[in-house]
Amino acid sequence: MLCSDFTRSVLQGEDPCGDRSQSLATALADWYGWENYCRDYSIDYRGNAESLAREAGTALGLDADRIERIIKTVNKATCTPAAYRKGGDVSCWKKIRRLDPATYESHCPSHIKEELAGRWQPHNPNSSARQKQEKNVHLEPPNQWFAPESYNGEIGLWKTETISKMQVNAVTGETAPALDAKGQQITEKIRKFFPLCDFDFTIERELAGEPGGYVLQVKRSTDGWQKRVVISSSDCKRAVDFELAIEKGMGVDVSCNLRTDQLKALLRERRLAYRYREGITYQLANRVGKQDNGIWVFKDGQFKPDGTPTTEEETGICWNPNLGACEKGLDEIKSPKIAPPNPEALPQLVAAMRQFFGSNFLPAFFVLGYCAAAAHFQTIIEIEGRFPILNTYGPHGGGKTIAVECGLSLFGREWISGAIVGDISPSALWEQGKLCGSLPICLDDPPDKIYDELEQWIRNWYNATARKRRWNVQQPHCALIVNSNKACGEKLPATLSRLIRLWIPTAKDAVPHAWNQLKKAQKQASGAFTSIIKLGYPQQEVNELTAELIQHLPLAHDRVAPSLALIGVYTMKLAALAGINPGEVKQYLINVLCPNANDEESSQDALTHFLGVMMTAQAENLLGGWNLRRCDDQFGCCRTIAIEVGVFDLLKENFDLPYSKKVIKTLIEQAGGKTRSTQWFDESKDLSQTYARALLFGRSPSQSNPQDKPALPAPPPKKKRRCWEIPAVLAAEYIQLDDPQEPAPPEGESVDGTNGTNGTTQNQLEPNSGSRLEAYQINSSASQTSTEPSNSENNHPKTARAIHSAPGVASQIPSSDSKKNEGNFSSEMVPAEMPTTPGFDLEPKNGSKDSSLNENLMPYLEAMASVGTPEELASFLECMTNLTQQQQEAVWLAAPVEVINQLERLGFDISPG
Repeated sequence: MLCSDFTRSVLQGEDPCGDRSQSLATALADWYGWENYCRDYSIDYRGNAESLAREAGTALGLDADRIERIIKTVNKATCTPAAYRKGGDVSCWKKIRRLDPATYESHCPSHIKEELAGRWQPHNPNSSARQKQEKNVHLEPPNQWFAPESYNGEIGLWKTETISKMQVNAVTGETAPALDAKGQQITEKIRKFFPLCDFDFTIERELAGEPGGYVLQVKRSTDGWQKRVVISSSDCKRAVDFELAIEKGMGVDVSCNLRTDQLKALLRERRLAYRYREGITYQLANRVGKQDNGIWVFKDGQFKPDGTPTTEEETGICWNPNLGACEKGLDEIKSPKIAPPNPEALPQLVAAMRQFFGSNFLPAFFVLGYCAAAAHFQTIIEIEGRFPILNTYGPHGGGKTIAVECGLSLFGREWISGAIVGDISPSALWEQGKLCGSLPICLDDPPDKIYDELEQWIRNWYNATARKRRWNVQQPHCALIVNSNKACGEKLPATLSRLIRLWIPTAKDAVPHAWNQLKKAQKQASGAFTSIIKLGYPQQEVNELTAELIQHLPLAHDRVAPSLALIGVYTMKLAALAGINPGEVKQYLINVLCPNANDEESSQDALTHFLGVMMTAQAENLLGGWNLRRCDDQFGCCRTIAIEVGVFDLLKENFDLPYSKKVIKTLIEQAGGKTRSTQWFDESKDLSQTYARALLFGRSPSQSNPQDKPALPAPPPKKKRRCWEIPAVLAAEYIQLDDPQEPAPPEGESVDGTNGTNGTTQNQLEPNSGSRLEAYQINSSASQTSTEPSNSENNHPKTARAIHSAPGVASQIPSSDSKKNEGNFSSEMVPAEMPTTPGFDLEPKNGSKDSSLNENLMPYLEAMASVGTPEELASFLECMTNLTQQQQEAVWLAAPVEVINQLERLGFDISPG
């Protein structure tokens, strides 16, 4: 089988990296590499890398979904066999020869066969590097590239010149050209060195991968010191770029007059010498901190995934001092300095924090726990696909920034200055996130101008979504902390649900003089770094705590509980390492953080947010009768809220809505509303607002106590427009549903109750004469086709919910319980001809009441007017159930407004049930 011992052990279920995901990804890269290698040399093979990965993942105990996610993270096109990275083609063909001699003989290039036959011996067989792996050297005699050479600490060219041979006259002592017997000058050829560079270099490491390049040791001829310089392969394409890269790495001016062809020849010769000397190809670290293979790489050291110190020679990864230097506006990423392991480092830091922060200790300690979780950011993103953003907020002087500094000090005191940034562009922030591997960074006090942008940044960072800009793919590899006086997520519910908002108030019992002790503890805090790495990702514990926290977060979004559980588990583990009670941490998590996070706004859908924006727009006079209206049903109860179709674009322009029109339309339809409707609106905004002001300040001269005020104008003309209808049950908390209170019309002035809005009539009551119960003219255009009463008709929306059995005014109403026959009243209670509409005429005619229906309904109206206590109200409502729904409608519609108001004051809910 074409694989290394490492991949073979993974296939057997072993975990060499200490991280099952990393072990499987490394093995899959090797198998992909062999597929690419066999394809390049037209070698037939059986099986495929992905099948092996699934088999190995199962052996490692990984679930199928996780295996598929790991497979997607490996870029097949860039993979090479591990044998090639160690020994080049020679090492690969040795494996092929051992497995299949026939394929080796038919496909192996001749120069590889010659080397394996021992034609070219190693230059230095005692090299320690050669004992580790095979060398990848050229087997044929090297071609002559006429490359520049080194001499006296400089690089240049040797040239041959012809000069006259000189001799000294023995008599005069003068020097003159020597002559032969024929009197011709005697010439000779000499080699002369012409310098082209005032420095010399040697290749210390050859780097593979993206971007590739070299690690050079460079020394100027006039200096007594040399410096390590990393250059990329792109810096070697032109001589001018090479000179700039050397100057940048050295920090001093250098002179280089090489042409590009001379530079490439020189690099070829130096590379050939390096391969004869050592021949190992290294990888350049593509970020500071954790690499893709799980190795932690810093300037002054490296660590394995389990926290064990290691070296460049063992990992094959070199530190890159130019990280971030190519990004405009971003300085080079500083490397943390990790202190030697110290079991007392974390307890000392926690003790100093407890003294310094006082009652703010637990919020600050949760920041420490978040940073511990951030050390496993890449692993958690790979498994869960998400990682929450921490938002520490509170008043000035609470110690928010110091709490963040304590968390960052776990990665080295120097990382504090490298991780905290202020006013920064999106490109620079994403580039820093790309170049920091599982090392948290902090956006400290972001300016107000970027808060709208910041909410979108948080949404993308939560899932480590890449930001693609031309040739640069900026994918975050680290956690983000937003430290500010303001809380984030106030605008977008989607942002709020991705945050862990940690309130840090001003503590009155803080001890400022403990500052020096805290700073000293921060310098040693990175001694706990290896212990934090060893924590790994306790997925099972996080899931168990998530299930427990869900009970305390009934209103919060589904994302909130896993986020709090993640930070809670790591904080409790730090508590155990620091020697404090984890139960204290859990109690604070449940009693303080959960209630703060139990915010229904975090679980708002787009329609709820849209209604909240409409409420604000209505208060700012962006919405009104010209684009917003209520639509009532046949009982005069609000059924829907109609908004003109252009309202969404208006709100989008003024409030920058984070969703599209299609989303809102879909949610309205799912809620039972309409998105294809027409309603009558006021003709224009100006006319509607003018009329509204007149209603507030105008008075008719015919009213009592007339004043010198203008008469009421006519209502604004209506115009039919396309609209959306939102169910009133959704909009009731946000939009004003009540009709405006218009002044009473003057005497003799008619009232037009028809509004022409939705095919129904808003019933207007006009007093005619006599007492308040004697006569009311009720006009309605709505028809009722059903005349047969049924059980459901006895449950009118305004009475079905409030039936009680208290004694009261029921005796005033004629009972029909004993005279019912399958739901119908007897002839004594119901007239012979029941009208088919609720349009009953209760107005006296020729001094007497109508002899048909009004005689049966008038006792109910009189009883309604005499209700004075809640008990009487309950008794009246119970008696109302004896009527059919049509008859109940007639009573309710005939009731005067003041009577209805009296019932509301007694606690009756007039709104439909």
